Amino acid sequence: MKSLPASLALAAAAVIQAMGLYTWNPDPMAVSGQVFFPILFGLMSIYLAWRTKDSDRFYVAHMIIMVVGILALVATLIGVVGSVLELYPSYIVYFVCLLVIVIETALRIAASPKKEKARRDGDDAAGTSAPKPKRRRKVAGAGPTNLVAKSKTQANEQPANETSNKASDRVSDHGSDDSRG
Repeated sequence: MKSLPASLALAAAAVIQAMGLYTWNPDPMAVSGQVFFPILFGLMSIYLAWRTKDSDRFYVAHMIIMVVGILALVATLIGVVGSVLELYPSYIVYFVCLLVIVIETALRIAASPKKEKARRDGDDAAGTSAPKPKRRRKVAGAGPTNLVAKSKTQANEQPANETSNKASDRVSDHGSDDSRG
C-alpha cells in the first residue's frame, strides 16, 4: 500500500490540472477524458497495490514515483493559490502526472506474481506437491437416470411375483369390461 499516496497525489494533481485547462479550452469531451484516465489508472494502481501488498519489487521506483507525485500535487496547489500560470493550468504538468501514474500502474502489474509461481507457493504451503486429479465426465447413459429411453422388452421384464399380481389386476379389469359389452 506504499503507492496509495503516490496514486492519490498524481490523480488529484492531474484532475486539478484538467479542470483548470477546461477554463481555457471549454471542450467537455476532452475534459471528461482528461479527468477519467488519471482516476482510472489511479484506481488500478491502488487495486494492484492492495493485491500485491507483500511484494517489495521495484521499491526504489515506487518511492521515487511517490516523491514525484507529491511534488506534482504541491506544484499544482502553488499554481492554484499563487496564480502561477507556469504551474496551473499547464498541459505539461498534466501529461507528466498522467505519464507517471501510468508508469506506477505498469510497475504494479510487473510486480504481481506469476500464476505458476503462485500455484507452486500454494502447493508448498499445503505440503502436497501432487496435482489434483481431474474430474472425468460421465458418458451419456452410463448411470441410472430416468432420462434414458428403454426398450419395451426391458420395461416389461419384471420379477415373477409382481407379474402375477399385475395379471390378476388385469383379469379383474377385463371381466368388468366384458359385462358392459
